[in-house]
Amino acid sequence: MESIPKFIELANGHVGQRGVVIPLLSLQSYIKPATFKHELYKSYFTFDNELVEHFKVFKTIKKFRGKYYLDNILFDIDKGVNTEKQLIENVRFFVEEELKNNWELPEEYIQVWFSGNGFHVVIPEIFGFEPSNELPAIVKGTLKHHFPIADAIYDGARLIRVGYSFNAKSGLFKTPISLRELFNNDIEKIKELASSVRTDYAHIPFESVEPYMQNMIIEPEKKDETNNRTKVKDDPSSIVTCVQRIYNEGAMQGSRHLKMLRMASSFRRHGVPMDGTIQMLVKWADTLEPYEVKRMVEDVYKHGYQYGCNDSIMKEYCDPKCIFYKRKDYTLEVFSAEEMEKKFLGFVRSDFSSTSFNLADMYNANDYWFYPGELAIVMGDTGLGKTAFVQNIVANLKNMSILFLSLEVHEILMFRRFIQIATGKSKDDVISHYKENTNTFSSTIKHIQIMSVAPEIKAINQLVAEMQPNIMIIDTTDMIEVEYVNGDIERTNKVINELKKIAQQQNIIIIAVHHINKESAKNGKIDIHSAKGSSNVYQKADKVIAIEGQRSMPKRTIYSLKARDESSFELIFNFDPVNFRFNQLG
Repeated sequence: MESIPKFIELANGHVGQRGVVIPLLSLQSYIKPATFKHELYKSYFTFDNELVEHFKVFKTIKKFRGKYYLDNILFDIDKGVNTEKQLIENVRFFVEEELKNNWELPEEYIQVWFSGNGFHVVIPEIFGFEPSNELPAIVKGTLKHHFPIADAIYDGARLIRVGYSFNAKSGLFKTPISLRELFNNDIEKIKELASSVRTDYAHIPFESVEPYMQNMIIEPEKKDETNNRTKVKDDPSSIVTCVQRIYNEGAMQGSRHLKMLRMASSFRRHGVPMDGTIQMLVKWADTLEPYEVKRMVEDVYKHGYQYGCNDSIMKEYCDPKCIFYKRKDYTLEVFSAEEMEKKFLGFVRSDFSSTSFNLADMYNANDYWFYPGELAIVMGDTGLGKTAFVQNIVANLKNMSILFLSLEVHEILMFRRFIQIATGKSKDDVISHYKENTNTFSSTIKHIQIMSVAPEIKAINQLVAEMQPNIMIIDTTDMIEVEYVNGDIERTNKVINELKKIAQQQNIIIIAVHHINKESAKNGKIDIHSAKGSSNVYQKADKVIAIEGQRSMPKRTIYSLKARDESSFELIFNFDPVNFRFNQLG
């Protein structure tokens, strides 16, 4: 052992009050008398003076890049789900069978402590571990392999309860136990010994032991022979862990292309420029032609391919530690007159042809524009075709990207109805066509993407940020999941407030299909107060559109109840249930 000053990290008074660095030789002075009932923990490993310098900067062991030293080996055998009787039997077996019989350790090499809940078994450092920054990983690999019965407590930040200190959970003290006491006493007698600081027995310090088990050290795997190149064994962060694991695994023949699509999609979502993604994946898939990688990445960025947690490949690499991004707060902005003038100038000179639309371009009506940042509500009684009317609108907007959250109707049925609207065909015609043909009508609605799983309201903002649609349809608002609300009114308020905020923050158009209240459904008349829930619906909405009619008759009257900056309109349609089209009359 090198004759250099050793240091340890302490947690003094509580396991969370760590970060105290002291010389190892000073440890005894921190142990309080029994009357103090003082908790005290020390680092599993010891350190040289570099630990002192490290804590001057970082205040935590996590980023330590110096050497770890191991003076003795401590095994932790905790109670876990076992009974106390099983616990002591496990310790006896470990000492007798593992250490004495299998490893042939003499009794003077074995020291047992009762920690207050479990047992610590300490032996000399017989392996001859070399001090290094990688030592915790080497110790962990070696001891987990040879002594699986003990808990794996060998990480570099591990703290261990100091001998004779107090255990607040059990009300006992960490106490030395002789081997005779271990095998002859039951757990209650051992607890009695640990009820105070013991003075009648102490372990004798180990004499210097020359390591003799060097050939039993197990080095952690550093090399992946696949493609004969070393892989960096990164510990993935909790953000999209699956993609990090795919990248770290390296390019495997047979799945390279599929995995590249997933990685490129994830990099795009998180703002990595296309050129940066190409360079990363050219290096990753170094057995492929760079041009082929470039073409695949360009396709992902052009078409905006998305792969979620239920994707077959992403699911294969799923990790419980992974989370999605937490929702970020937005700063409040206050604009001066000059700043507002610049914004207005940019607005009036903008080309809205691909981000806004005018009902007058579809129907014989006055100008009625929908602009980015607006929330529009479409409401009417059940069975009048609210969803179909919105489908008719967005089916015509082929120059815009549409995200349709169909939360009441399955995506298969929604697809068929969209095809009927786009082609004018009946249900039977579409079904007959697809029995003999494949993928010929989908091009008519290729600007539309459908999601039929009801999201939580907080997840919608992230969904929009990733998909970047021009228009998002919510069908219907009462299908959106909301946590921690009491009653329908509070729930509706939260949904409408969040949708309005998303429309403004993401600069998109949101059209939300909303039910009417019972009174309006009963008398068949809809006004601005007919929205189910609270007045917050029409107050937050920029536009409110109503649909009236009788379910047994094809005639539908569609009119505006609110528009902040547009003239009102009233249009008469025949609704054709054969092809779900709204055909304007007059």
